[in-house]
Amino acid sequence: MCKAQKRYELFYQNYPDLVNRVPQNQIAMYLGIDPSSLNRIIAKLKSKKI
Repeated sequence: MCKAQKRYELFYQNYPDLVNRVPQNQIAMYLGIDPSSLNRIIAKLKSKKI
């Protein structure tokens, strides 16, 4: 698992309500990753959960 994915997973665990309320580009900026990378991480995690 890459560091960016782990950072997002920890963010999601600690602040699940913010994931739906804050724009993804601001979450990416907070985590220090590129917004397009965050989109790929989210898509990857969603495909695993289905």
